[in-house]
Amino acid sequence: MKIANSYGNTVTIKSKDASGNTVYIFYAHLSQVKVIAGQKVKHNDVIALSGSTGNAMHVEVKYRHVHVEAGKSYIIYGGTSGQLKCRLTERLNPEDYMKTKFNDNGN
Repeated sequence: MKIANSYGNTVTIKSKDASGNTVYIFYAHLSQVKVIAGQKVKHNDVIALSGSTGNAMHVEVKYRHVHVEAGKSYIIYGGTSGQLKCRLTERLNPEDYMKTKFNDNGN
């Protein structure tokens, strides 16, 4: 789902955790989205390219990042279909669903 807001270009992926529970992973500040709504993806598929869109547009290069969130559910709100926004609810630690872990500096 591509959304124009402070997150810039975003993708939300519906997945299952190790126990079979539904989890949503949200990625933001993407330069280019490579998937379309409803498309099924699997591990190692390229879903987007990192970037600096939204409120990260003017961030110094060394501070650019991909914003990642996880949650058990989400809500859609605002405007027309081209302006809809997605917000995760029942937040989870996204690192629990990532193979790569952050260091003490958040890298």
